Amino acid sequence: MKRKTPAQQLLHKIRPHHGQRPIRRSAIDCLTAFNEHLKWLKDRHLKKSWSDEYIISVAFRKSRKLESAAEEMAYCRVHLKLAVDFFQAMYDEINSNKNKPAPNSLKKYSELITDFIFDLMPIATYLEQKKDPNYEFLRGGKFYGVESFQIFNLSVDLSANSKLSENQPRLDHKTSQIASVFLLRQALEAKFERIVAVSLQDRNGDTPRLKHNFHYDFVKSKIHLYEFNNTNFTSLKTIYEWCSTVVHRPYQPLAWQISYAHHICGPLWHSGPLNRHGGYSVYGGVRILNVDNLRSEFINHFNSSYDHGIWCVENYAPEAVTDFYN
Repeated sequence: MKRKTPAQQLLHKIRPHHGQRPIRRSAIDCLTAFNEHLKWLKDRHLKKSWSDEYIISVAFRKSRKLESAAEEMAYCRVHLKLAVDFFQAMYDEINSNKNKPAPNSLKKYSELITDFIFDLMPIATYLEQKKDPNYEFLRGGKFYGVESFQIFNLSVDLSANSKLSENQPRLDHKTSQIASVFLLRQALEAKFERIVAVSLQDRNGDTPRLKHNFHYDFVKSKIHLYEFNNTNFTSLKTIYEWCSTVVHRPYQPLAWQISYAHHICGPLWHSGPLNRHGGYSVYGGVRILNVDNLRSEFINHFNSSYDHGIWCVENYAPEAVTDFYN
């Protein structure tokens, strides 16, 4: 009988099925063997390092058919890199809990590990079978779609979650991940708008119907009026568009994509110095170098691109430091 692969052993250990012969190795041994297998794949297929900009352009590319073997290879290598890093961090976290034995700590990760294994299967298989046609990672697959009623049920669960927190309600894993992407998109949209900090209303109190990327495109065009601490602003649009794709389809993203998206976008919400002399601001991740000039430029941009109606302009405090160099 053919010996089970590290992925198969780990999956069968954390999610045993009725009638299946039990795995004699301990859960933590299976986890360690799988982590070592990932390192082996990394050593065989990842020979260079890449910038975050390159990784973003590949990992969050718009969904379309990969046109060439070179594109397929690049796609698989980048996702392998993110996958290995993601799993190593999870592996370290599982083993760092000194108050609980590792097998008990492993239980709460079972769904995420299951997703990870199935997400990585086609990537690892594609890469390694180029070298060894007999290589097998895992057999099977998972369904990435989500039913509309599941989205509705999650909406109900989330709306009641704060009221029921004392009972610790268990939210659905798959749809919670999709909701996480939705919230990331909403957070980015709000941040783009609030680092311009200009409100527009007509006589009825209605706001203009702007394109979703209206504020992002403006900030990008006036990037010389900003400083972003540890954020490459131009890279954020790729992640934002990826979020929109997930939200509108919708589907469950790969296990490691959300974590990496949070890593890239997170510095937008970092705190930092209020000014060069000291102080502290919860909005320190972004600095506006000339807020009056910025607002004036935005009004001109709005007038030239949205040339109908009469609008009232109101400035409000931006989610950014505005007098850092004063």
